[in-house]
Amino acid sequence: MEKVIIILTGAPGSGKGYLGECLIKTLLESGKISANEMVIISTGDLIRREIKSESALGYKIKSIMEAGEFVSDEIIASLLKENLLNNPARITILDGYPRTEGQVSDLARIIGNRPVYIIHRDTPSELILKRIQNRRICEKCGKVQTADHADCVSCRGKLVMRKDDAAIEKRLELYAKETVPALELLRMAYPYRCCVVNGQEDAEVSVRYLISEPLAELFEK
Repeated sequence: MEKVIIILTGAPGSGKGYLGECLIKTLLESGKISANEMVIISTGDLIRREIKSESALGYKIKSIMEAGEFVSDEIIASLLKENLLNNPARITILDGYPRTEGQVSDLARIIGNRPVYIIHRDTPSELILKRIQNRRICEKCGKVQTADHADCVSCRGKLVMRKDDAAIEKRLELYAKETVPALELLRMAYPYRCCVVNGQEDAEVSVRYLISEPLAELFEK
């Protein structure tokens, strides 16, 4: 069966990554897909992995993010290409990419004629700021959770605020300036497979709608 790309879009902190995790969890539990048929690729995870490797590129990326800036299109494309082209999954979910008009063009070159579905999580800025203030990440395992916990619920590691979360207001400004125009370009490129979900509703509610409506054809036997 032809490989498919699902692109999750939304502002920083909109909950698009969590939506992707809920989508995969629900599909696995329903038996609509097997564990090796679907994968989520987060450019944020790719970036954090590179930083953790302490490579020269990792140090460069770290300085950019701590200044509250977006990593360049060229760096992102180099991190994404191998992960996107070489994974065997039938359905690949992209979380946090593309973010700029240049990245829209880069993605088109990478994926060629693969079918593309776009899911946009529309979340008010006020709610995003509230969520970010309460979001923490485990230094040891990288699991994202809330500040309600004293330490990581999975490995008991130390919970810290991500450096880029501390610069969330600047990131939202950059999103409005650079990413919103890119998303318009993306929707123009794939006008018939675009869906907007309410970022204020529970992600599981959104997932049930996505499976029954815009994404239903992907899981028909």
